[in-house]
Amino acid sequence: MEQDQILIAVIKAFQDTLKQEGIDTKVTADTQWLNFGLDSVALLGIFGELEERFGFEIDEELMVEQATIADLATELAMMGERA
Repeated sequence: MEQDQILIAVIKAFQDTLKQEGIDTKVTADTQWLNFGLDSVALLGIFGELEERFGFEIDEELMVEQATIADLATELAMMGERA
């Protein structure tokens, strides 16, 4: 899967979860995702959804080190290459 497709999927996953949590904000590639204040259950849901979509296990510890949505997408692309 191309990195731009991964980026779109990550943005959508966060946007959907934020909407469910009642947080009305726009998610972009430059969004600092840790500032959303999502709890661990919501984050595990997002990562689980992305694992299902991409077909490989996501290392959550590595993901938390990524500052922006674009950084997450880049890391996911690299994980996909290693899978």
